[in-house]
Amino acid sequence: PEDTPALAITGGLLDENAIAALRGVVGAGGNALFTVRDVESARALPKVLGLTVGEATEARVTDHARLGEIDFKSAVFAPFADARYSDFSGIRFWKYRILPADLVSKGKVLARFDSGDPAWLSYAIWKGTVHVLTTTWRPADSQLALTTKFPSLLHSLLVR
Repeated sequence: PEDTPALAITGGLLDENAIAALRGVVGAGGNALFTVRDVESARALPKVLGLTVGEATEARVTDHARLGEIDFKSAVFAPFADARYSDFSGIRFWKYRILPADLVSKGKVLARFDSGDPAWLSYAIWKGTVHVLTTTWRPADSQLALTTKFPSLLHSLLVR
């Protein structure tokens, strides 16, 4: 589009045109949310970021995972910093992907699962930011979309 959107969200396989479009949004100062749907879709992330790194793997989750560590000073999670809103322990995650360490080290981890694996990362590149959620809000992956925090999380990404 002529006007750069404030937020682009992707969760699937990206071809070269989609990667270029996503890079265009971030290059113009927008935010992108890249949800890692599976190991195969994770292969597009380094291309979006312009990096060469190792491969992602599927996490082995017994029963479920929960968010264990959250950076409430980050713009994404700052709206939840008050003790009345900071409890994310009720959100269950059944599946997530583990990104390679060389990719994680290039970004900032905003939230981790109780296993210590990154759940939400941000990469400040060009004029914008690529946010990476190592899972999705699909019911097969998590309960994230069912929580009242979900709309506020997405809204925090709209602020440039």
